Amino acid sequence: MPIAESRERSCWIEGKCNNTRKYYRSRDRQLETKKKQYASFTGKTLPTTFEIIPDTYRAELILFGKSPDKQKLVKGGVRGFQVLIYRGSHLSSKSEIVSCGGMNQANLESAIDKALTQVGELFQIKTWGKIIWQDVEL
Repeated sequence: MPIAESRERSCWIEGKCNNTRKYYRSRDRQLETKKKQYASFTGKTLPTTFEIIPDTYRAELILFGKSPDKQKLVKGGVRGFQVLIYRGSHLSSKSEIVSCGGMNQANLESAIDKALTQVGELFQIKTWGKIIWQDVEL
């Protein structure tokens, strides 16, 4: 019913009826927006846009051992590490797994720094793109 006709009726209340009309006019859009937000928040749908990774190199460090706990403490140590090099989104090269058995914290950090230096010399990468923990039973 047009608003001019509605205002002529005896039941019309100016503020309340205006708001009710607006709600019902835009209800479908609001519910659809809510559904999309909920789906993306809970991860139940795939995103419609995807991030394009440029054609550059990035390095990922994979640490094998027990993942850190809530206080960021690693119990049991790191058993080994591996370096993966990606060009864009494709795996370009990967290193062998370096065993860390018998290394103390200083030696482990030194070995990881040397690996980053070598990666930097070969691919001009200055920092790790991602550090991933792979749980390994101790």
